[in-house]
Amino acid sequence: MVRQEGTYQFAIAALCGLLIAASNAGHIGGTSLLAAYFYWLARILGEAALFIAFRELIDKVLPASLPPGLAQAAGTGLAQAAGTGLAIMASLVPFVLAVTALDIVLGLPELGLEAGVTGSSLKLAEFGLELVYLFDNHLALCLLLSMPRYIMRQAPVAGGLPATGETAPSFADDAPSPDSFLTNLTPPLAGAVLWAEAQEHYVRLTTTAGNRMVLHRFSDLLRELPEAEGLRVHRSHWVAFAAVSGAYRQGPNLRLKLRSGETIPVSRSYRKTVETALAGRRIGDTAANEVT
Repeated sequence: MVRQEGTYQFAIAALCGLLIAASNAGHIGGTSLLAAYFYWLARILGEAALFIAFRELIDKVLPASLPPGLAQAAGTGLAQAAGTGLAIMASLVPFVLAVTALDIVLGLPELGLEAGVTGSSLKLAEFGLELVYLFDNHLALCLLLSMPRYIMRQAPVAGGLPATGETAPSFADDAPSPDSFLTNLTPPLAGAVLWAEAQEHYVRLTTTAGNRMVLHRFSDLLRELPEAEGLRVHRSHWVAFAAVSGAYRQGPNLRLKLRSGETIPVSRSYRKTVETALAGRRIGDTAANEVT
């Protein structure tokens, strides 16, 4: 999912670069149309890469540096928004420095150099003005780049609910203990767990009611998931049998297709276990052991 999110983000950045190039191609004197497009694509993609890098760095460093109580809250929507804001501000300065250096190399001097500005204080003032001038554009791009994260990690998963006529899986015989992490989440976890995916310090839990990002160790969470209702298929994935609609081969690799339409990989080390577990089980109208 993280890779898919990054693909969407860079696609958005490339589209923004093309749109800006189309409206500003003539503003770069002495260059061809192709060179102008290349300039704006490189500039916007570089800006996007800086923001994404800082956002991922904050995701890794922030929860690990907080006390347990605050670390748990780091997965909330408000904390995620704060992390995005930090990434926007942190990436602004290196972006402005990078684009200024690029413009100087291309003969498009910034920071007042074309006017013969001298002195460190004057150049610093010009740099401050450049930060202000580029901030609104940087803010708009970063907010656009944050949309895939919000949509994919916060919105309910389409198809996560069982199809009409199907019943939600019952975990009554193998439910977590009253003192387990899953039963003590705030707010309470809604629905039965269909899919668990490790993402750095977090675990994305897809249930029959939607999905949820929680701050927890994936290996610890596996001990609380019902063994009779699903299994681990990858170092980063656990899936319930009720969530699987079929399996297929992609070259030498085995993949599971979920009822939500998403697919997840099966590691080689888990392949025999998965094939054995799916053999003889029928999930909906599709035989889980049919591998094509």
